[in-house]
Amino acid sequence: MHEWSLASDFIARIEEEAKQRGASKITNIKMKIGSLSGVSVEAFKFAFSVGIKESIISEDALKIEEISAVSKCSDCDKEFSDTMGLDACPYCGSYSKKLVSGNEMFAVSFEMEEKDV
Repeated sequence: MHEWSLASDFIARIEEEAKQRGASKITNIKMKIGSLSGVSVEAFKFAFSVGIKESIISEDALKIEEISAVSKCSDCDKEFSDTMGLDACPYCGSYSKKLVSGNEMFAVSFEMEEKDV
């Protein structure tokens, strides 16, 4: 389950960045995870919840937007929903395509509280 290492690395990077900016607490983290990224959102959430126990990240900070897979047909140039990455173009039937979205995983933003000075 690679979600453990992904969550652990993600927590470390977010926490390091926040601490460099003088944060005492991270209150909100927005992420996007694609349906074809190979990452189980539920497993990532669980690993994240375990990994933040000794951190400055609030328990309810993580918000994940799941991104649906979209492909673009190489033959007719139309975009379409590609649920498993295996679908033929619904417009022309071609299997020649390029994935436009759905394989990404990234942080969009995070919010923090600064230390009292």
